[in-house]
Amino acid sequence: MTTAADLYAELLPLLDSPSRDPVRKSPVGAGRRAWDFCPCHADGTKYGLDCFAGCAFRDIVRTLRERAGVHPARPAPTGTRPARRNGTRRLGDIVASWLYCDAEGRALFRVVKLLGPDGKTFLQQHPAGSCANHADDPEPCKPAGNGWRWGRGGAPYALYRLPELIAAARDAFVFAVEGEACADAIVGLGLVATTSAGGAGKWGLGAHEYAEALRDRRVVILPDNDRPGADHAEDIAGSLLAVAAELRSIILPGLPFKGDIVDWLRVGGNREQLLALVERAPIMRAPSEMFPRAVDCRVLDATGISA
Repeated sequence: MTTAADLYAELLPLLDSPSRDPVRKSPVGAGRRAWDFCPCHADGTKYGLDCFAGCAFRDIVRTLRERAGVHPARPAPTGTRPARRNGTRRLGDIVASWLYCDAEGRALFRVVKLLGPDGKTFLQQHPAGSCANHADDPEPCKPAGNGWRWGRGGAPYALYRLPELIAAARDAFVFAVEGEACADAIVGLGLVATTSAGGAGKWGLGAHEYAEALRDRRVVILPDNDRPGADHAEDIAGSLLAVAAELRSIILPGLPFKGDIVDWLRVGGNREQLLALVERAPIMRAPSEMFPRAVDCRVLDATGISA
């Protein structure tokens, strides 16, 4: 298996080019970080291996290898995924699944929750026969059984419960949460809710599609009470400020550290209390108006102040 160190050792010499300025290499911590022009596009700015102009890392790797005439061999197919994705034997059994559909209700992919000896794991599967072009995928999708294959299969990004979102009244609040279970809990209250696949930090992968689906909607961001949840909420806000009819964000009172709407409902929270919090929340006009972070608080009281 190629490790990050192996890949870095391979790429570092490839950054040097006689047609460019010498590469600046400077120590960072215990390793080294190389700076060069991103090979995928032309401008006058130097970048590191992470191109902040938006080029995907695998495109940078591919371009560097092609420029140097390097074509790494791929392992012969074995018919199985690596150990962590070899069906459910090592990861445990599938204990829950959530289906993602397009606007017409056609299945795109699903998120499955597996529970095993090492805890819970969330993976994605797509319907067998729906695979998109895998020319850029070093490992083609593998059968997962029961008509599914592992991975998203190149399916377009879509919000969870998209058909229900589209059918909802235009003036209804739409709760944007972290995780399908949280969305289901809010739907169970007779409200509209959605989420994106992959959890915190993955909103940007389908931000354009998500923003279009939520255009002219009254969106309420409801984050998990931890640092990743707060960062995820800011990602959502940044992509929706210019398109949503209204954008609000709330922190649930009494929510424990790492807690979410499911925890809040379990200890007595209800629909009326939730809607009252939404009505009191100010409409956001800029990212600086984001909700106060609660990630350093053990518990919040009803005013949102740490107890």
